[in-house]
Amino acid sequence: MCTDGYKRKLIERGVPAEKIEVIYNWCDEEHIRTVEKDSKVAEEFGMAGKFNIVFAGNIGKAQSLSAVLDAARLVREDCPDVQFLFFGGGIEVDQLREKAHREQLRNVVFFERQPLAKISSILSLADVLLVHLKNDPVYRITIPSKTQAYMAIGRPILSAVGEDTNGIVERAGAGFTCEPEDAEAIAETVRKFRDTPKDELSQMGANGREFYQREMSFSVAVDKYEKLFEAAARKR
Repeated sequence: MCTDGYKRKLIERGVPAEKIEVIYNWCDEEHIRTVEKDSKVAEEFGMAGKFNIVFAGNIGKAQSLSAVLDAARLVREDCPDVQFLFFGGGIEVDQLREKAHREQLRNVVFFERQPLAKISSILSLADVLLVHLKNDPVYRITIPSKTQAYMAIGRPILSAVGEDTNGIVERAGAGFTCEPEDAEAIAETVRKFRDTPKDELSQMGANGREFYQREMSFSVAVDKYEKLFEAAARKR
């Protein structure tokens, strides 16, 4: 099981708590890893000299990124160095591109999905990594897979999802959180990140990476599965 939210739901439906074990999903550890900042990659994507809020992954209805564009509009005057970069594809890309063009959001940039070999370099250049989902009861107990990748890469996280993902980010000390689909709250959280000293931002990233290694990594999951299988075998 991948979230405490699903555990709560099962308990509500009568499943004994002692029969439920939460094992988090892990990220693609072969391709997602902390790397040194690459100035060539920064220049390629216009990240040099900017405060970069980066979203990487599927851009569909579940991600509900229109609210993030609204937040970009709210901060473009008082945070002129902040820009939002979206890497990925999906059914909402064209609509969001059109909205950004229509509203003259020059602080919003879209890029095609990038090869796995380059993703770590892009994520490592982010000042903040963004995870956002639609404000929906199902999504509020969901942990998007990019959460694990963001933690593993060791950069601060802006989580606007729901109690489960936001709770993990808060518990890890890996960033700041807010309600999803709330442009004002997202904008205020961006300002909060922008005003945070760089050494504190670096510590948030380190906290997230440490939490991933301790709670979410592949080796941790394997160990938990082994213990479950051994316990089940003893009961036979």
